[in-house]
Amino acid sequence: MTGFHTRFQLRRRMIDSYEERNHGEEAGLKGEEIARKNLEKKLGPQGWHFLTGVLIPDPNRPVGRFEIDIVAISPKGIVLIEVKHWKGKIEVSEDGMKQTKGGVDYPFGRLDDRINQVSRILRPSIILSGVAEDSPPIKAAIILTHRSSEVSADTMGQHKILNLKNSTAIKSLFDGEDKMNNETRNHILEKLMLFGTWDTIQHKGREESGLIRWGQIPEEKQEMIVEGIDILDRTRVSGFTIEPICGWFRTLFKTPYLKILIKLRTNETIESEISIDSRIPWIQPGIGHMSEGIPLIGVKHLDYGRETDEDPRDFARLEGIPYSKGDVIRGTVDGWHDKHGLFIELQPNMNGLIPMSLLPSLGLDNLKILYPRGTSVRVVVTRVDHRRSRIALNFPEGDE
Repeated sequence: MTGFHTRFQLRRRMIDSYEERNHGEEAGLKGEEIARKNLEKKLGPQGWHFLTGVLIPDPNRPVGRFEIDIVAISPKGIVLIEVKHWKGKIEVSEDGMKQTKGGVDYPFGRLDDRINQVSRILRPSIILSGVAEDSPPIKAAIILTHRSSEVSADTMGQHKILNLKNSTAIKSLFDGEDKMNNETRNHILEKLMLFGTWDTIQHKGREESGLIRWGQIPEEKQEMIVEGIDILDRTRVSGFTIEPICGWFRTLFKTPYLKILIKLRTNETIESEISIDSRIPWIQPGIGHMSEGIPLIGVKHLDYGRETDEDPRDFARLEGIPYSKGDVIRGTVDGWHDKHGLFIELQPNMNGLIPMSLLPSLGLDNLKILYPRGTSVRVVVTRVDHRRSRIALNFPEGDE
């Protein structure tokens, strides 16, 4: 048996870990929940649907995802919402917004990246399924949840910056747009819900008030066997709950321990004891995990979002083309061909082609001089072939 002093040190460590709270992160997470509930209450009866914590594959990295705080599906389109619990004055510019005190900033380029990738996921899926000829408009907004937030401008370009009270103004993003048909809305909801199936860990705080992180338990994990069951095997285990057994009276005579209640997919439960030195892989969307994981002593609940190791997010990376006929975009000259024409890189791993028939009859050598590799050009999309992943381009009228 361990000594009296050692047992009470262990007890204190278990209690501190169980009750510790990260107030900054909790405030942000609670802000997201408050924003969602507020929008659901006011816009839900008007046919809006809201999904939180949607994890979208990042097209610029082979591994990793970024999180969208709230995805709102309206009768006319989709709004990607970032929620910020920033206090005080916030300066808004063309590049983004920045907290005057504290120096925290948020570039609007992130919103554009999210619009781009969600479009790449939804547009080909909608077109190829036949529910519509094109995807509905995708917009973005930022909602500030701190009561002292004060912005210098509530609109910058196509982006809305709103506080909690006027957050329903996201409706105005779709003024003049046509309504989606029911088949398209249902298809979008079904598709996006695949990206909201995260694993959750509540590893701090009492009851349901502690900090909850969501993401994915890494699949390169090592097994953790308890009572002959790998508790990290999501195909067999739906989750588990951990409770510290460290009452004051018990600690007088016995060593505190951690009790685990394992919830199986068959609805059976198994109770056992685990070592306080055990660790589980860290989860956090888009970033990965710490090599040593987090100690089980600081975990209260873990629930798996999926029943299989096959993650639908892994099959959506770089699938689709986010552009439609008539879109005017900026790209970079990437190459030339004497028969095909001028290749324009529109974004990483995605090129379009200006056919040779639309270019000046100058010959390939002169074309290379006129449009050197790396030159930034404006182009207009003239045709998109989603089945063959091809994009036909031209110069906008008046451009050369």
